[in-house]
Amino acid sequence: MPSAGLEQGHLAAALETALRTFMVAVLLLLGAVVMVPEYTPRWLAIIAAVYVFAVPAWIANRRGRTQLASGIVVVALWTLITASSLTAGGLLSIACNFFAVLVLASCLLLGARAAVAAAIVSVVTASAFLAAAAAGWLPWQPLPYTLPMRWLGLMLLIAMTAGLVHLAARAIGDALGRSRDELAERRRAEAALQLAKQRSDDLINAIDGVVWEADAKTFAFTFVSAQAERLLGYPCSRWLSEPTFWRDHIHPDDRDAAVSYCVNSTAKLLTHDFEYRFMAADGRVVWLRDLVTVLADGGAPKTLRGIMVDITEHKRTDELFRAVVEDQTEMIVRWKPDGTRTFVNRAYSQVFGGRPEDFIGSSFMPLVAAEYREAVRAKIRSLTPEQPVATGIHESLGPNGGIRWQEWSDRGIFDVDGRLVELQSTGRDITERKRADEALRTSAEQLRALSARLQSMREEEGQRIAREIHDELGGALTGLQWDLRSIDTTLSTLDQRAELDRTRERISGMLELIDSTVFTVKRISADLRPALLDDVGLVAAIQWHVQQFQSRTGIVCDCETALETADLDPEPANAVFRICQEILTNVLRHAEATRVRVQIRQEDGCFVLEVDDNGRGITEDESRGARSLGLLGMRERALLMGGDVVIRGAAGQGTTVVARVPVAHAMIPGSTSSRSPVI
Repeated sequence: MPSAGLEQGHLAAALETALRTFMVAVLLLLGAVVMVPEYTPRWLAIIAAVYVFAVPAWIANRRGRTQLASGIVVVALWTLITASSLTAGGLLSIACNFFAVLVLASCLLLGARAAVAAAIVSVVTASAFLAAAAAGWLPWQPLPYTLPMRWLGLMLLIAMTAGLVHLAARAIGDALGRSRDELAERRRAEAALQLAKQRSDDLINAIDGVVWEADAKTFAFTFVSAQAERLLGYPCSRWLSEPTFWRDHIHPDDRDAAVSYCVNSTAKLLTHDFEYRFMAADGRVVWLRDLVTVLADGGAPKTLRGIMVDITEHKRTDELFRAVVEDQTEMIVRWKPDGTRTFVNRAYSQVFGGRPEDFIGSSFMPLVAAEYREAVRAKIRSLTPEQPVATGIHESLGPNGGIRWQEWSDRGIFDVDGRLVELQSTGRDITERKRADEALRTSAEQLRALSARLQSMREEEGQRIAREIHDELGGALTGLQWDLRSIDTTLSTLDQRAELDRTRERISGMLELIDSTVFTVKRISADLRPALLDDVGLVAAIQWHVQQFQSRTGIVCDCETALETADLDPEPANAVFRICQEILTNVLRHAEATRVRVQIRQEDGCFVLEVDDNGRGITEDESRGARSLGLLGMRERALLMGGDVVIRGAAGQGTTVVARVPVAHAMIPGSTSSRSPVI
């Protein structure tokens, strides 16, 4: 164990000084060789023994093993003192006086217990010397202690004592230093403790709430902060002196519930918080929120610590909020992340059938249609402090098991650590809107189907009319034309030139009119239903129409294609041809173009018609305008066939129109490619 008198570092330094002193002092025995030469071997043996013990102790001390060095020194002293006394006459020898040095060295080097042990060993050794001397067992006679010998022994004692005094002085200095340090440290600790207490008191009193401590069994308060008097008006002494003060001043309507809740939570060692009304000294009713921590001892509640916070203003705001929320026609609900509802307004309870209290404390998830529940959970997981709002639509179960469509906007409420602690949702019943949308969609599909049917009927009617015009009216005009030519030939062989010439002029005029009528019939027939579309197919019909357009308008047209035929049914083929007609008509009317390029190709399972012109270029507003009925008609035709029309243009750079129709198109419900009789 370390020395009671010296610190470890000081002990090593002092021990080294003492060892040096002893090793120098023992050289005084060389004087005894001169004074008592007959005992020269004894003196030299003592000097050698001192060095035999001192040198290892010095080495051990230099290597930091101070305790081992101290033990060697103490054992060496006892051995040398005992041996010297035994060979110099026992108790009558001067060496016995050095047992005091042994006790003092043990105390300084190894502590009080070692000193007591050294004293006991010294007494036992001296007693042994006395008994041995009385029995005549000592073979050696006392040395002749002449004055020089006594002076030499005294010098040796003084030298050794000086070394021990040096150790004692260092020990006393260390003790005084430690005492001063301990006193200063104690003063600093007391000052820090006082400062900490002052800070704690200031902190507790600065908290906008009542910090308190109470017995867990009796609820008698053992501490209450000064805020209690400011907040509730009662002096702190009443809280501490009246065991039932807290119970007695809870509002009568809340007393039983508040006390019962606190008792049950305390028995279960649960940290808990609850709200109740408290009667202030001036008669005010103060709403408190009490946050309580239970401290246990041996598994049983021992102490309660908590803080009471005034939430009166919050309650008033909450009541105002509830009043505003209750007047809303939209559903409003607050709930925990697990779906447990904490508040619902009147509109919510009316939609789902019940009273507001019927929904508090239970999850809303069973009211969500099963196929939408995972989507609702995913929406909750997506909320973050940076994006706290999410909106979704899902089906919910009504009070009678009916399905209602609802749209909900959820706002997440997060704590300071970014954890989702609560959500507030606003919902509206959109069942009627959904039904209206569905009806509108169905109506649109029906209108589109009707449009397709009407388009088909119109094409069929045009085809029938074209055929009748071509076959009947065209045939009749052709027959009339032949008859008139036959009459003209007959009349040319008769006399009466003047009358015949007038008749032939009239017949010539009639023939020209018939030719013009036949051309008009052919043109109308072609416009209604080009015969080439049925005879040679879509690609050849488009090429023919492009050539006719160039002949009529003078606009240079290039028609490029690698296709010979198009793998399209009659109805989509007719739609593409009509789109081509409409595109070229728009070029003539609006583009101010001098050149048109038409490309026909098949790619990605679609028949593609692309028309480019070098005109003024269509604008975005023109391409999307509600009055662009021609463009709308093209898009509608393509849509009916499962395709689309894309129009691009730039001012001064012309216009490009790309029409795509699937080769194996999906017919719009209600449309048909079969021919039906005209009604």
